[in-house]
Amino acid sequence: MKNDEFEKNKNEREKKLKEIDKKIKLAEKIINHDVTQFAQFTVRIELKGVITKSDYEKLDLEMNKEKFTNTIILDGMFKLPTTEYSIEGKYLTREVLDLAVHAATKTGKKFSILVTKSAEREFINLERLGK
Repeated sequence: MKNDEFEKNKNEREKKLKEIDKKIKLAEKIINHDVTQFAQFTVRIELKGVITKSDYEKLDLEMNKEKFTNTIILDGMFKLPTTEYSIEGKYLTREVLDLAVHAATKTGKKFSILVTKSAEREFINLERLGK
C-alpha cells in the first residue's frame, strides 16, 4: 500500500515539476522576445534652467556617442525636431532610457526624458536632408 502511495505522490510531483518547467520556458520566451526583437525608439529630452545653444550642442554630441541620431529614414532622410532623437536596435525601453540619461547627465543640466518604442511612424513638415 505504501508503495502505491509513494508512486502516486512521485507521479504528482513529476507532473507539477513539468508544469513549472513549462511556465519557466514560457517566461524565458517572453523575456527573450523583448531583447531579441529589433525596435525603433524616439526619445525627447527637455533641458531645464537657463539653456544656451552650446547646451544643446553638448546634448547632441553626447547622444551621438550613445548611438542616437537626430534623423529618421522613411522614404528619405529627415531631421527630427530639436532635442528629439532616434535609436534602432535590440534594446529594451529601459536600456534606451538609461543611455539617454547617461548622455543628458553630461550636459550638467537638469532634464526630463520621454522614451517611446515605435511600431509605426508618421510625420509632417520635417526637413528633408539630401535628395
